[in-house]
Amino acid sequence: MDEFDQIRGLLHEVRDLAAPVGVGNAQISVSAGGIGVWVAVTACLVMMAALLVGTVFVAIGMSDLNRQAQELRQTDQTIQAYINAGLVQPKEEQK
Repeated sequence: MDEFDQIRGLLHEVRDLAAPVGVGNAQISVSAGGIGVWVAVTACLVMMAALLVGTVFVAIGMSDLNRQAQELRQTDQTIQAYINAGLVQPKEEQK
């Protein structure tokens, strides 16, 4: 029985060593605060403000280009009407 008790004791030791000591809970926490967040938020706000200001300037520029194109079309229509009216005669070549 002595050998049997030794084997049993050895098995208990192996079980104790193989058994988990405790249930471990791993937690990873990210602290998203402080100056980094403020810098990122400020950069985003500056980019949005720049985008809005740029949009206003582009809209003004496009409006000006549309006005100029309309003036050119009106001028072209006036010239075409003048030519079609027959008021302009080709010059005769001088000999």
